[in-house]
Amino acid sequence: MHTRKIGERTVQLLIRGEPIPEGLYHIVVEVLAVHQDGSVLLARRDYNKGGYPGLWETSAGGLVQRGEEPETAARRELREETGLAANVLQPIFTDISQDSIYMGYLCFISAKKDSVVLQPGETVEYLWADKEEFIKIYNSEEYTSALSKLIRLVVRRNRTFTFRN
Repeated sequence: MHTRKIGERTVQLLIRGEPIPEGLYHIVVEVLAVHQDGSVLLARRDYNKGGYPGLWETSAGGLVQRGEEPETAARRELREETGLAANVLQPIFTDISQDSIYMGYLCFISAKKDSVVLQPGETVEYLWADKEEFIKIYNSEEYTSALSKLIRLVVRRNRTFTFRN
């Protein structure tokens, strides 16, 4: 558990599924993976997932575990959910909600596109989308809205996030 100040940990343990006490937060990391050719990794969430089943998302991510640093958690989540390794993670956003601190990272990938390995129970399909395909899916009802506002801000503000034709 963390206080509103990122990095300020508490000794209080949270049991998954139980409410988070007021004034405390868990940290959620998200990794936006962009291939060296400019395409963006999209993954279709498992149809049995509780939140946004069967929808496309642009990130690998999850909760920071006890004692883990956010960047370490981002690397772990990317590896677990895609099989890809991040050489460099660039922080791109931090957003605080009622009980969560969301930390986003941008990762450029040079691995072969077919080297993605999906994590059972998390995702069922992946796609490296070029700019046009990404925009089409992003604007459709097949895209999870959970982080869409933040991804839109990243695309607009982050000069290093570019699509190449």
